[in-house]
Amino acid sequence: MELADRLAPLLGVMGAVSSIALSASGAANGTFKCGEALSAISVTHPKQVMKCMVTVVIAGVLGLYGITDAVLISSRMGCPTTAWGQCSYKFADGCAHLASGLSVGLACLVAGRAIGHIGVAGIKATVAGHHGRSGPGSDLDVPLLGGGHGDAQPGQSAQQPQQANAQAQEGYGQQHGYAVKPAQQRHYNGTAYVVMVLNLIFAEALGLYGLIVGLCFLGQPGQQK
Repeated sequence: MELADRLAPLLGVMGAVSSIALSASGAANGTFKCGEALSAISVTHPKQVMKCMVTVVIAGVLGLYGITDAVLISSRMGCPTTAWGQCSYKFADGCAHLASGLSVGLACLVAGRAIGHIGVAGIKATVAGHHGRSGPGSDLDVPLLGGGHGDAQPGQSAQQPQQANAQAQEGYGQQHGYAVKPAQQRHYNGTAYVVMVLNLIFAEALGLYGLIVGLCFLGQPGQQK
């Protein structure tokens, strides 16, 4: 066997590893950014968290693309014997599998970064509330002050800690130039949500395009079934 054919399994392994590693990195990046925004709105807009969970779900699908391509590559690397000198896995097969893994991995990596940015901006726009707010910040910039919802003291009603926290947030907003709207003035922005979902779908399609190209590389001639 020629030296190039002896290096073929290495190229195939690199393709499988690149596919799952890069796609998982893109999925993790999108999940991290969207999850951070979801954690922020869970304080002021708890009812909208489940609706905005679609951002995390779409980001996680990118990892599925990578593992699918990696499994297909590894399943086509089998040799008829344990001796590498008699392996039918050729150099052309290794190059095709490396290209397949890189196409899927890099496409999912870019798609994950796009989903992260779109998700954060879309979540902020979805829960923005009335357009008449002032100041450079949004509701996501306001931290939880004055304790959580479940720290009512003996003799206090369940609403008193929430009212104290709302007053503390309002004072913090006035001090830092943020307009913190009362809870009854915050509403669900359906138009922004639809726009966010459409943008997420098109960003997800970038990873799907990479998977399609990767599968085309796996079907190149020269691979012995």
